[in-house]
Amino acid sequence: MAAPHVAGLAALVWSGDLSLTNAQVRQQIETTCDSLAPTHPGFVGRLGRGRINAVRAVVPRRRLAFNPSSVDFGIVNVEFPETRVVTIGSVGEDPVTVSFPPSPDPAVDPQAVFSWTATSAVVAPGAAVTVLIECAPRDKGNHQAQLVVTSNAAGSPHMLPLKARGFDPFDPDP
Repeated sequence: MAAPHVAGLAALVWSGDLSLTNAQVRQQIETTCDSLAPTHPGFVGRLGRGRINAVRAVVPRRRLAFNPSSVDFGIVNVEFPETRVVTIGSVGEDPVTVSFPPSPDPAVDPQAVFSWTATSAVVAPGAAVTVLIECAPRDKGNHQAQLVVTSNAAGSPHMLPLKARGFDPFDPDP
């Protein structure tokens, strides 16, 4: 009776990543099984890999969580830049390597409104890295961008939407 369950789990694993080979799907299922040896000591060596664990087999071992999932600075005075903190946590079972593009340089790119402090980091399971994001609009109006974070986690690249509305208190036309 195990074969239909394993076949169904194989389909689930493969549907999550169609580039996997048969051997990779099999390895994913076998390495995420729950051992039955502790509860059945008299049958050690006769229970195969154990009981399949669909959650462990399907949920990626490397996952990231962004808090917040988007950054809205609201109204920002063009004279006073504002900073927000974003926490990027590893919520999987394996460490995650995250990389950030170089922060825009306002001297080179006069349209750059957002900048950040991070370049790359390895985030241990259950740990997090903090990224400071600064908004320094030079003119009034709506500003939007995306911070593209690449990693070895599921769903990479990750997009962090950034937005703000520049406000100039000395502009007679708000």
